[in-house]
Formats: sequence, structure tokens, C-alpha cells
Amino acid sequence: MTTNEYRTSERLKTEYWLYAVFHCLASPELYAVQDPSRLRWQPVVTIEHYTVKPDAVRDASRAD
Repeated sequence: MTTNEYRTSERLKTEYWLYAVFHCLASPELYAVQDPSRLRWQPVVTIEHYTVKPDAVRDASRAD
């Protein structure tokens, strides 16, 4: 789920449904879950940006 989908499911509770399909290639199985916010979701942390100190850039450019 995206952050927005999760927050919406928390807000709407029983009015929000999650539909999940497993084994799509072989024999698809459809599962419908009312109020998916009650499940034990674990947030996924992704790296969006990297930082480096200016000195590292200067030093690397001198080494070339």
C-alpha cells in the first residue's frame, strides 16, 4: 500500500476494501479484506536522496 492508501484505509475503516490477487500466472486467487488498516502493516523505508560532504567532492576531483 502507498502511504496515501494506508491513511485512507485508516480513515474509512470498514468502508475501505483491499483486493489482493495471488498466484496470478498459475491459478489466480482473489482475496478481499475489509478495513485493511487493522492488519499489521510494516512501513518500508526507501532511500530518496543521498548526501555527501563538500570536502569529499573537492578531494575526489583533485584525485582524478
